[in-house]
Amino acid sequence: MNSLLRDLLKELVVEFHYPPLEVKKHVHQFLILIPWDEERDIPNKKYVEQARQQSIYIEMELPVTPRIGEEVNIPFIEETGKFYRGYVHEIKHKITGSTQEIMIYVHPWDDYYHRWVKMQDEYERRQRWKASLRNG
Repeated sequence: MNSLLRDLLKELVVEFHYPPLEVKKHVHQFLILIPWDEERDIPNKKYVEQARQQSIYIEMELPVTPRIGEEVNIPFIEETGKFYRGYVHEIKHKITGSTQEIMIYVHPWDDYYHRWVKMQDEYERRQRWKASLRNG
């Protein structure tokens, strides 16, 4: 047992010599689209296809990361006919090497209140389902 503890201590001491991870650059990645779970609920498939064609992905560096619920407006995209504004619904961070990639999912028209209502409806549906399992 002592030899195992000694080996673990040696590994720990060696680990302290490695420098900490340093992020030198950050990139904001915007994805403005209608989420897939909403797409499948839309019966008009032609409209869904048009919305997919208007979706856009763009990378840029911003001084401040937008928060969930904030409105984002990128006016130079407006000329392309693609979605250019919306509300931040989700943010994901990923570190690749020394670069922090911040993925920002933007819904073209629903703000955070609409997402909250959708989450509340889903929660209530699940609660009813669980109650039916207990009673059935």
